[in-house]
Amino acid sequence: MNVKREVSIGRKIFGYAYPPIGWGAGAALLAWIGFAQTDLITAFVVGFLVGVFHDLALIKIYDYRDNLHVYAQLEGIYNQAMNHYESDQWIEALEKLNEILLQAPDHKRALRYAIECNQQLSRLDDVQELRLQYDEYYPGVEESD
Repeated sequence: MNVKREVSIGRKIFGYAYPPIGWGAGAALLAWIGFAQTDLITAFVVGFLVGVFHDLALIKIYDYRDNLHVYAQLEGIYNQAMNHYESDQWIEALEKLNEILLQAPDHKRALRYAIECNQQLSRLDDVQELRLQYDEYYPGVEESD
């Protein structure tokens, strides 16, 4: 069971600000004991900025890692859709492709094959709608890979 808890804004600010302040304090301590040849304020500011950039890099890494999981899940669904598509099971393929497009409306291959499935099923209104969506995300790009 996945339960999301609301976190107060104060706790968020503390959670994001505390580690860089620790980096700044550590750098200022190094300057105070003479290890870093600079004044305390400069050392604190540099340490704080290192902490901020360090945390931003970690956020990007974790965000990328989480997106990889979603991408792998979508690729699995896409492979199922292609199995149906290659077997001329247009409705089943379209169901899987629509499942992908709900999560990632800009998925290029899913859009392309959803257009193809709708053409096979003679759903011209859906074909036109998907082509508009395709052109919105990929202007000037043909539908072939």
